[in-house]
Amino acid sequence: MLRLSIIRLSQPLLDCPSNLKEAIDWILRVTGKDGGTSKSGTQQLAEAGSKLLESVKASSTELQEMLDKIKQALKSNLNGIINALGDGLKGFRDEVLSNKKNVYQQLSNSSSTDVPKAGEIFLGCVPLCFYGLSYLYWRCSDQGGWKALTFSDTTSPALKHFMEAAGFDTKKHINPSKSGADIATALQNFNSFHSTINGKPSFTHFLKSLRSAASTTTHPLSTLFLGATFYFESKRPKTHKSPSTIRQMLFWLCALNTSPHFIDLMDRFSDVIGADFQVAVSGRAGGHGLQTLSADDLAVNLVTSSLLSSNILVTIQGLGDPENPLLHEIYGISEFSYPSSGTALFNALSDYTYALQFQLLFLFQQCSRSTIHGCAWQDCKYGSGVAAHSDSHICPSKCTSNHTSGNHIANCTHTCSGHSPLQAFLTDNLKGFSPPTETNRHIYADHHPGSMCHVTMGFSPEHIKVVDKKGSDIQKTLRPLCGSDMSPSVNFVKNSHALQSAHLEIWVMCSGSICN
Repeated sequence: MLRLSIIRLSQPLLDCPSNLKEAIDWILRVTGKDGGTSKSGTQQLAEAGSKLLESVKASSTELQEMLDKIKQALKSNLNGIINALGDGLKGFRDEVLSNKKNVYQQLSNSSSTDVPKAGEIFLGCVPLCFYGLSYLYWRCSDQGGWKALTFSDTTSPALKHFMEAAGFDTKKHINPSKSGADIATALQNFNSFHSTINGKPSFTHFLKSLRSAASTTTHPLSTLFLGATFYFESKRPKTHKSPSTIRQMLFWLCALNTSPHFIDLMDRFSDVIGADFQVAVSGRAGGHGLQTLSADDLAVNLVTSSLLSSNILVTIQGLGDPENPLLHEIYGISEFSYPSSGTALFNALSDYTYALQFQLLFLFQQCSRSTIHGCAWQDCKYGSGVAAHSDSHICPSKCTSNHTSGNHIANCTHTCSGHSPLQAFLTDNLKGFSPPTETNRHIYADHHPGSMCHVTMGFSPEHIKVVDKKGSDIQKTLRPLCGSDMSPSVNFVKNSHALQSAHLEIWVMCSGSICN
């Protein structure tokens, strides 16, 4: 077993990052580039990564040659591939963040310990950084529409909303005068970004170029992303198994961006859709109309939805025990695999996003209103030890104010009494919201979405380890995904509608040679 003799990773550092901000902090801490006083653990991290990739094989000679270069770069650390990644992240942090405090503890110089887990955590951080930062750079460049936006802009807060969903406190971490142009400039520390974006007409083409341009000497993030993709794909089963609950679909969507077929799927969007076309959409307010949909719309919504789906899992259940896999374990989760053809993967996405939209939008709406305004779940508790109130969807609450009469007074507040319909809903025990039968619960790709059977949430009490949480916590997490019909940030509902609306038309356009 690989041992770490120079430094010891303290337990907080072995807490897996769950968003982009934490992933950046983790890498900066371990590489010693965060301004702290601890020694660098880069060499040990490189050895751990090399060990994890040792037995991994690629699917083609060309990819195997790249994988061998990645293995050698990590094993020898001659090119300083992890140091180069740390330098790029440090440049981004120094340019953008006003508060540079790292959430992880210092490395300590004490007894030795094993580091395979640290290597896995590192490989789990890489996809977060690759997709999160490449998306941010694309959006903040000339092509993406965020270049002129600032963090103080209240009329177009898309940049602010994305950074908040990625784990950044925009009030504490970022100067409000910073703009998208400043973000793009800061990310030019990654040579692969600014050297490949020119002439790329879409985010899909940009991602494809980043993957093709991987180099162990000049493009550390793209190269390490390929290595992480190889590793996590090797951990997945070779036989196909589909998720059947909302929890499982979130796991599936979270790890989708590490599938080798993910970028190929976005290529399929471009091949099939070609020019922009219009699809019929319906708004939650009852409005109907046509929406112009491009391949890039699908690609952008898929990338960001995949990135942020882990936030939902973390908010509801937490991370860090056998029932709640860490992020790197989610990426390599052994229960599920991904279809190997564009058609099959698109069909699966259409079904899962429809089911997720249906349940998560309902959950968001319920958690957006208080008990006294719509009998909803904003103040309802959920978590470890919370009793499920299963007879009614109305949260039983008690008034916290003293009354001179039997009537509630102005500014009267309510708290959850401890028996929570929210907990019952998450654990599929709420009367009227549970499946009609115990069997046949999964959804079917060959059925119209309107014919799908009820999809369970799939969170058992053993899954939900968080403490002292309320519906308002879920509402905050779901807001970037379900906040409005035209949310300027990642809009999970829009993504679901766009995919589902485009499903039939794309299917008809596929002759078989393109999508299979």
